[in-house]
Order: sequence, then structure tokens, then C-alpha cells
Amino acid sequence: MPTFSPTSCALMDRLAPLKPQSDAIKALRALVRGRDDLVATRLVLTNQLRALLESFWPGAAGVFADIASPIALAFIQRYSTPESASRLGEKRMAAFLAQNQYCMGRMNPSWQTTQCAFGGIVRETDTPIL
Repeated sequence: MPTFSPTSCALMDRLAPLKPQSDAIKALRALVRGRDDLVATRLVLTNQLRALLESFWPGAAGVFADIASPIALAFIQRYSTPESASRLGEKRMAAFLAQNQYCMGRMNPSWQTTQCAFGGIVRETDTPIL
């Protein structure tokens, strides 16, 4: 059995007794746990998507900064193979981005770099294009 010094007894007298958690706190904790689970699931799925793209079409993973962003997912859905994107030129890409309400100001001005990504030629040192 632990022994307490007079100092520790005085400190314990000043501490407020623990109270049971309110229903609101319990509900909030459950919501936070649920959100944490969703974030973890999204991360796993994003990593799976990136690995799949890297094995099949490496260029697609480098076109947009975030592979799980709505514009990147729309791009992958519309242009699911390198062949489907092979005829994608600057005007078609601009139309696709406009159709998906993507900010044109964030486009990389180097269309040749973008075309290399569509062909699957992305060096490890390259940064995301859009």
C-alpha cells in the first residue's frame, strides 16, 4: 500500500474530484473516433490508388498534387489509361479542367511536361504538374 507524504496529501485536497463524463462529451469522443477511422481509411485507399497507378500508369499519379482530390479522381475516371489520354491536348485539358471547375491559374505553363506525364514519363525529381 502506497504511503503519502503531507505534501502529496495537501495537493490531493486541492484537486477537484473527477466527475463522470457528460453525454455530450461521450458523443463528441465517439464522433472524433469515427472521424479518425475515416481519415485512416482514406489514407489507406489513397495509398492503394497511388500504388495501382504507379504500377499501371505512373504519369497519372503525377498530374495533380493530391491524387485523392476531386479533380484528380475525375481525371482518372475520364482518362483511365495512357491510351485514353494520348490525344489529350492543351485545349482538351483546358476544357476538362473548366468542366470540372478547376482553377486554371494553378496549371503548370509547361504543357510539354504535362504531356510527358500523360505518357508515363515522370522523373522522381518532378513535382506534381497541376
